[in-house]
Amino acid sequence: MTVRPWCALLGSLVLALVGAGCVGTPIPQPPALDPPDADLIRHEDFGTFAQLVGEAGAVVPGATLWAVNLDGTLDPETTVAEADGSFMLSFFAIPGHEVRVQARDGDDRSRPVDLLVPRGEVVRATEGCLALEPALEVRLAAAVAVGASETRVVRVSNRCAGEAVFDVTLRRPSDAWRVVTPGPFSVPSGGAADVEVAFAPLSAGLHEEIVFLALSAPALDRRPITLSGEGR
Repeated sequence: MTVRPWCALLGSLVLALVGAGCVGTPIPQPPALDPPDADLIRHEDFGTFAQLVGEAGAVVPGATLWAVNLDGTLDPETTVAEADGSFMLSFFAIPGHEVRVQARDGDDRSRPVDLLVPRGEVVRATEGCLALEPALEVRLAAAVAVGASETRVVRVSNRCAGEAVFDVTLRRPSDAWRVVTPGPFSVPSGGAADVEVAFAPLSAGLHEEIVFLALSAPALDRRPITLSGEGR
């Protein structure tokens, strides 16, 4: 068997790096799924109930559409997209409510997308100058034992012209997630602050909730972050 010269060279380089104990900073991976297309999703009333309706191409075919009303306290709803990427999902919301949707397929997830009922993507007033890291979702990679606790930090960097003032609240009470650092926070222009949340599951399984950064300055705004962890 003949080994091509460039293959041998590449293999030598890999072995050399491994042997030298090459260590690097992990590079965040982009979401594995395309996000739902806000332009192809609408909210419709049908008498006594309502639906989220996605046209063909709205979601990755065969993926699960996950949706939660950011202005309500009900559990998220899910449905599986058709082969053409369309879907229909019974879902309670009224005009002016915001709905967060996400495509999911096993462990793969898309970027969350926030929709304004009845149609269109939400535009956040501070998105251009108040940077959150992570910006949309805190997801624990490994399961946490029941009775144990893990904490995560959301870094808030204020690049706005004025002071940022905000409080931190959960969408609804949770027996698994809590806010560790109570607000309100005041972050000067050019400054930064850390918001800490903790995951301490009381039961096995997936536990998800939404945490809000509710801003009163430099503009009225609300920045939602999905919290997702599994207990074992």
